[in-house]
Amino acid sequence: LASHPDTLIARKAGVAAAQSVTEAAREVRRGTRSLAEFDASLRSADNRLNPGTTADLVAGTLLAALLSGVKLP
Repeated sequence: LASHPDTLIARKAGVAAAQSVTEAAREVRRGTRSLAEFDASLRSADNRLNPGTTADLVAGTLLAALLSGVKLP
């Protein structure tokens, strides 16, 4: 999410919003924004900033790792 804008956010809220979320994720990675603050900024009544594409990729990657025998902590 900090490397590439989420395409679901881009479709629902526009490219500028997706780029803004990406920049906020970079701030979390750099330690200049708290994860709790970032999480709160993604929650809204209309759910337009939910990084669904990124979540799908993470879930799929974890599933593939588990199915191939990787042991998670």
